[in-house]
Amino acid sequence: MSSGYGDYYIESAEAREARLLAEARARRAGLAEVLAQVARELRFLGLATPPLVAGAGGTSGDVLAECELLGSQIEQGRRAIAVELVRRRQAEAKRLLDEAIAGFSVDPELVKRLAAPSARQSLQAGTEPSTDVQLKAEAEQILARQINPDPELNQRVVSALAEPPAVARMLLADLSRTVDGARGDRLSCHRTATRR
Repeated sequence: MSSGYGDYYIESAEAREARLLAEARARRAGLAEVLAQVARELRFLGLATPPLVAGAGGTSGDVLAECELLGSQIEQGRRAIAVELVRRRQAEAKRLLDEAIAGFSVDPELVKRLAAPSARQSLQAGTEPSTDVQLKAEAEQILARQINPDPELNQRVVSALAEPPAVARMLLADLSRTVDGARGDRLSCHRTATRR
C-alpha cells in the first residue's frame, strides 16, 4: 500500500546553478552552430560576417547574455541575406528586361499602327515620363517574380511596353496574373511534395 506521500527533492542553490549553466551552455552551442551556418551563407554572398562570440561566461546569467547576443547576430545575418537575395533578384530581372529590350525588333505591322492617326494623336497628347517609368517598373516586377524565367513571357512583357500606356497597363496586369498563378501552382506543388 502506498502512503500517499511523494518523494520530494530539494535542489540546492549550487545544484540549481549547475543545472542552469549546463542548459545555457547547450543553448549557446546550438546558437553558435546556427550562427556558423549563417556566416557561411554571408561569406558565400560576399557579405560581412559577424564577429565570433568568445564563450567566456562563468555563470548561467553570463552564458544567457551570450545567447542573446548570438540570437541577435543570427537575426541580423538572416536579414542581410534576405535583403541581398532580393537585391540580386531585382538586378537580374532588370538585366533580363534590358537584354530583352535591346534584342527587341519592332514588327512592321506595329510601325504601321504607330504611324496611324490615332497613334499619332496619343503620342502628341504626350506620354508623361512618369508613366513610362511606372510601366517599366511594373515590367521589372513581373520578371522578378518569376520562379523560372520564361523567355516567351519576357518577350510578351517587352511587347506590352511598346503599346500605348492604357493597353500596356492592361497587358502587364494580365501577365502579372499569369506569373502569380504560376507561382501559386509551383508553391502548392512544393507544399504537397514536402508533406509526403
